[in-house]
This record gives sequence, C-alpha cells and structure tokens, in this order.
Amino acid sequence: MEFGNSVGGAGDVNGDGYDDLLIGATLSGNPHDEHGAALLYLGSSNGPAAWPDWYYLGSNAHEALGYQVGEAGDVNGDGYDDFFLASGPFSVGFSGTGQTLIFHGSSNGPAAFPDTVLSATHTGAARYPRASAAIGDINLDGFDDFAISDDLVTNTCCTGKFAGVVFVHYGSSNGLSATPSWEHWDVENNESASFGADLSGADINGDGYADLIVAHSKETENGTVEVFPGGSGGLTTNRITISPTEIDLLYEGVGFADSVTGLRDIDGDGCDEVVVGSPYEGSYFDLTNYLPVINQGVVSVHRYATNTGLFNLIWHRAGPSNDYRLGQIVCDAGDVNGDGADDLIAMAGYSDNYRADLFTVTNGNFTAASTWSADTIHDNWNTALNKPIAGVGDLNGDGYDDIALGMSADPAHGEPFLNQAYVFSAVLTNLSPLGQL
Repeated sequence: MEFGNSVGGAGDVNGDGYDDLLIGATLSGNPHDEHGAALLYLGSSNGPAAWPDWYYLGSNAHEALGYQVGEAGDVNGDGYDDFFLASGPFSVGFSGTGQTLIFHGSSNGPAAFPDTVLSATHTGAARYPRASAAIGDINLDGFDDFAISDDLVTNTCCTGKFAGVVFVHYGSSNGLSATPSWEHWDVENNESASFGADLSGADINGDGYADLIVAHSKETENGTVEVFPGGSGGLTTNRITISPTEIDLLYEGVGFADSVTGLRDIDGDGCDEVVVGSPYEGSYFDLTNYLPVINQGVVSVHRYATNTGLFNLIWHRAGPSNDYRLGQIVCDAGDVNGDGADDLIAMAGYSDNYRADLFTVTNGNFTAASTWSADTIHDNWNTALNKPIAGVGDLNGDGYDDIALGMSADPAHGEPFLNQAYVFSAVLTNLSPLGQL
C-alpha cells in the first residue's frame, strides 16, 4: 500500500478553523495495479482522527495517485482552502505522464470527484507532473494560482537539446482553467538539467504579488534557482537568478538547487526568503584531516535586496557527515514555536535511511543546529519527489503549527513493512507526537 509516502497540509478545507491533513498511498489498489489513493484527515481540537474523513482512489492501473499531495490555496476565491492530488509522472500506463487533480473546499468538505483535472498537453511530455505547487496570488486578482512542471521533455523543437517547462494556471471564480495561463521553457545541451525539479511561491520583494520560484538542478554541474516576479499583468519572462557562487566558496560540489521553498518573512521586513536544498554540495578533499568529504548536503537561505535587485546568502548549514545529503527536501514548517516567525524543516539521507531536521528562527536568526530531528524509513526510488515531510498548519488549534512525517517501506526492497504517518505538535520547539495514523 505504501501509505505515507507523501504528506501535505490541505489548509482549512471546511472552514471550521482547524487546518487539515493529506496523506498519499501510491501503491493502493489491487495487488500490483498501483492505482494509488489519497486520504484527508480533518483537524479538530484533538487533532486528526485515526481514520480519514474523506478519501479518493486512483482510477487507472499504475496511476500511483498520491505521489504528491498538498494545499492549492484558494483558487476560486470562496474563502475555503483547496487542495491537490498528483499522480506519478512515470506511472499512468507507463507513458511518462500523470495528472494533478484539484479539489475545492466547502462547508461540507471536498466533493467526491475533482473540480479540475490538469493534464499534459505538450509534445514530448515525459515527467509531468514532476512538481505541483500552490504559489499564491501572482496578479492580485483575489484568486490563488498554481504551478506544475515537466523537467524532462523529449522530442522538442530543438534536436539534440533537453528541455524543461513550468506551467502556471491562474485562479478564477470557477477555479483553475485546464489550459495553462503562462508557461516557460528552458532548453539546453545538458541532459542532466532539470528545469522545474521543484516549485514554490513567495513574495520576495514585499510588493504584495506572489512570485514563482523554480529549481533548475543539474546532476553533473551546479544548478540555479529562477525567481519569476508576479505583477498586475501576471508573470512574464523576466527572472531573477540565485546562483551557487557564495555556496561554492564554502563547499565544493555539484547539485545546487535540487529543492526549493519560500519561507514566510522571518525578520519582519515584509519580504519572504527563499530556501535552497543542495544535497550533493560538499564533495571535496579535507586537506587538514586528509579525508574525502562526500555529499554532506547544504541548506541555504537567500534574501532579495531591493536596492541591488540581487539575492544575498544570509544563512547556510551543511550536513554533519559524509552522505548526510541535507536538503533532499526543504519546506516551510510554519511557526512551530509560536514566536511569530516561520521555521524551516529539511530532509536528509539516501537509500532507505532518512532524517528530518528542524531549524527554528528566533529574532530573525536561525538556530546554529537543528532543534529537533526524526529518523524515518522510506523507499529510495522516489523519496525526494514524494515529499514525505511537510509543515501542515495548525491541526488542533493550539496556536502552534504542526509537522507531518510519513514512513513507507516495502518488504520487496528488503526493508521492514512500515506504512505510517506521524503528526508532531510543537510547543516551544519541544515536539511530541500529536497522533499516529
């Protein structure tokens, strides 16, 4: 079943004042058919119940629904949060494309069937949807917008080239249109390039418009992060690039920008920060101890400077050991300690051994070391894509945001059979399990 190989917050789907939780189970269904499923747990004063309040099953064999799950924002402006369920980009009929389903919230919760189905329409689709993400209101029309990527497009217009594409669907009173409102292609020679490896949104310059954040990773060389500013007319081709220059001065290696997230304004200047996960940074030879240092991984936080129009590195943390690979996933944890500033969670690891590290913010500054961590087991073939760790909002209404952690392993891969999800509630950073699902 692989219950728990993705988790995400749904926002407040039914408007009861409690945030809600989504859990994906990509291998659900009859044996070997991998339809997949996603389950919704409503928040309450006691947190989510042990049994789901709503679920949705994939309709096709090998669909692997639940590959990613999460909040979509309020795409139709009705005051209820909406959410998405994505099927695997490698799965549906093994064609290399999946779908992202959008469900609208209401006082009665979501409907039995999706309100919008987003599917690949471009030639050469190969890994759609690689990433799906709520990005906020790009054009300040009162409706939240949504982004999807395909980072490995084949048979493009340019023979011998490799392409990635990001699509943005603008919200409206009817929700998202099935046709993209904006798209941006990146075509280059490097076959390891992955434009759209991860997506997020944030207001980096404090102008009120949400901005699109795109991870452009590369296996054999350093990548970049591309930020496309929002505006009254929506997105354009204008972009601001976050390069690995400052990180490379501190750590040698490749693989900058495998994961990204926006982080809500941590220092009170009205501008959000951008977090970059680079799990393959930190590969060099330590001349002091005469030992190789391999794949420590680095998480870095970057702040936009309105006076220069550039991003500055304001904080970074490397993994403590070889193959720690910090930064496989980065996400905004919400405000777990109730001090008014959002905190950061990052996943590290490889193979079936993964670890989640929480870095809290106090007075605009990050802690020097993680203030909380949890070990997890997860099949290695898709962990960095599935995102089995997430900030999920305030599920029990205690004023502190919560964290969900999925554990999923398959005995066929030589691992113990674990199919669980844990929710951790934080009070002054002393995280304790709110529930096991």
